[in-house]
Amino acid sequence: MSVQNIKLLLLRYLNAKETQLRLQNIINYWQLPEEPDGRRRWYFITRRNTINYLYVSNPTADRLSTGDVAIVEEPGAEEEHYVLVEREAAEHIAPIDRRVIRFSNSLSTDT
Repeated sequence: MSVQNIKLLLLRYLNAKETQLRLQNIINYWQLPEEPDGRRRWYFITRRNTINYLYVSNPTADRLSTGDVAIVEEPGAEEEHYVLVEREAAEHIAPIDRRVIRFSNSLSTDT
């Protein structure tokens, strides 16, 4: 492997790591607290095209319906992990990597 190829691979790795850190910072800032008392299932499609759900409260379900809240995949997690974030987070995430957004009624989630 040539030095040029090694440099290119390193650059790709660093760019991917930077993107992951940017997404994680946005999610950490805008993440809503978990709802241990949530009794309503909110379904969404995962990146692997399977159906998953989060338990949410009725007020949070209303906010998901109106697009005030979105469901995003946490980047870099060893296991699939999904969290609720404010709409503004989804708006910041979309230009970086739309695939992280798993449900949003305010943005298109076409991947």
